[in-house]
Amino acid sequence: MPESENTTNPASPYRLRYMDDRAKLASYFMIVGATAPAMANVSELISKGRLPSNIVDIFSDTDRMWRKFITDMSPSDFFGISTELYLCRSIEIFNKYLTDMLRATFMQRAEILKSSETVKISDLLKWGERDDIVSRLAERKVDSLSYQSFGDLIEYLRGTLGLPIPLDDVDISRAREGMEVRNISVHNALVVNSLFVKRTGRTDLVEGKVFPLTLDYVLALTKTMATFVSRLDAAFIQHFDLKFENY
Repeated sequence: MPESENTTNPASPYRLRYMDDRAKLASYFMIVGATAPAMANVSELISKGRLPSNIVDIFSDTDRMWRKFITDMSPSDFFGISTELYLCRSIEIFNKYLTDMLRATFMQRAEILKSSETVKISDLLKWGERDDIVSRLAERKVDSLSYQSFGDLIEYLRGTLGLPIPLDDVDISRAREGMEVRNISVHNALVVNSLFVKRTGRTDLVEGKVFPLTLDYVLALTKTMATFVSRLDAAFIQHFDLKFENY
């Protein structure tokens, strides 16, 4: 599933964890995808009495759950839900990488926060030492960025931080759309709304209709996000001269 990724350049521990989480996610959905048709065959053989009794005993509970499963949903429903979960989890893994990398950058380069944060003296006294103050400011900044749209976040990275992101507009648009698909999946049962159309520019999609999510779409998106992380990681490390120890 995941394509091979170049790890010869220095990588942050957050990129390494992203790659590991992504590999585990792909493996999980590969086994989920393989289990459904395999269990259908096992269940059919059990019903026809063509399996040894010891094998039937092993699969008895699974067969019972399988029969309930196929009465509750069709195979297309199953793979639709699996694909949607795959998309959402892929985006969550990416978001985790980005928030960790931003936090590490703010902690190592605290001067970035000086021009953008207004802090009450009472907060400074409460927070105490410099490292605690920087940690609190970094956490607050990361939290505020997490509520921005993907487009605004890219603008912050490129504009405010001056981070050179070596990605073309097609990759950024694909990543932005993936984020918005995740949002309508979580908040709107995958139904396209006006905000989705506004943020993605997908005027070919009809508001009120379900987004046409496919496994091919998700696989293409995850490949784009992996490229994004690889290049973004290198840009952060080089631009801010970040150092990571003990990993």
